[in-house]
Amino acid sequence: MRASYKTLAEVEAFLGGPPGDYTTVPYSFDRPGSADPPEKKASRDKWMRSFGEEGRKRKMWITDTGCIMISVTDDGRVVAYGYVRVWPSRETNLVNKLQNSFRLKYVAE
Repeated sequence: MRASYKTLAEVEAFLGGPPGDYTTVPYSFDRPGSADPPEKKASRDKWMRSFGEEGRKRKMWITDTGCIMISVTDDGRVVAYGYVRVWPSRETNLVNKLQNSFRLKYVAE
């Protein structure tokens, strides 16, 4: 994302839609079989939570390969942005296949 996108509306237009979960399989922020120390995971999680602190709102676009996050103020200005890789967490099951067929998604905000 270029720094010239200064509002939530501009980011939504650039990315082609509103924040949400656009994954087609269950995902994890942890690489399968990773032996990363707990401190590294805690640091990543703290960094991700920081996008929603100090009166800002965290907005996320999650796909099968990554998660784009922005931090916006109440008036819609983007004050921070970042990217985190995501990994498939397990094989798709029947529930996931039905969710994908009917395009059902849970979006937490």
